Amino acid sequence: MFEKKIERYLSTIMASALYLSETALSKTQLGQLEKIINHTQGLQEEFNHNLELSPLDFASYLNHDARSPLSVIIGYSELLQSGLFGAVDDAQVNAFGQILDCAYGVTDLLNEWVTQIRTSHGITLAFSS
Repeated sequence: MFEKKIERYLSTIMASALYLSETALSKTQLGQLEKIINHTQGLQEEFNHNLELSPLDFASYLNHDARSPLSVIIGYSELLQSGLFGAVDDAQVNAFGQILDCAYGVTDLLNEWVTQIRTSHGITLAFSS
């Protein structure tokens, strides 16, 4: 269940980023967009490779390594959407919004998946106050 949803989200991020690469963006914007594309491709490849790990190792991957590229994707998308690197039109704002929605969707799914794995293995996190 989680795997297919994450793959769909990542495919949508890639499609939106590729769409944006064909629009009128500045050289600086395209450079930042390239980082989004590269991190999305890397995440797709790592995700598929790490599916073969044991459940607890996979949970560790999801909880740590998968979050770094998502942070880059979210950060650059927010900056580009805001116009910090140059003006963006409504269609571009919407495309960056779609990237953000999908990246946050992946983050939510990662959290759910890690929780499910931990719960099924009897792992609880205790926080002291």
